[in-house]
Amino acid sequence: MEGNVDLERGARRYNSRMDPEVDKRFQKIDKRLDAITKLIHVGMKLVVQVGERQKEDRESIHALIAAQMRTDQKLDRLITVLLKTGRNGR
Repeated sequence: MEGNVDLERGARRYNSRMDPEVDKRFQKIDKRLDAITKLIHVGMKLVVQVGERQKEDRESIHALIAAQMRTDQKLDRLITVLLKTGRNGR
């Protein structure tokens, strides 16, 4: 990989001496590559944030499921007691 970078730099130096327009094109390409790199970094940060948020949401959902199960058990016990004692509470 290093050899490719050195070769590219050598080609740029050669081309910029031959044609200043080529140097301008390389500068444009470099700016675009830098912008793309920044976009990728921002995107990676967003992916991490979304993953963390999903983990938090999963934990909240599991807590809600546990609370609902406790509520269902209590309701079942209440219904059982009400059916055994009769409808007027005696």
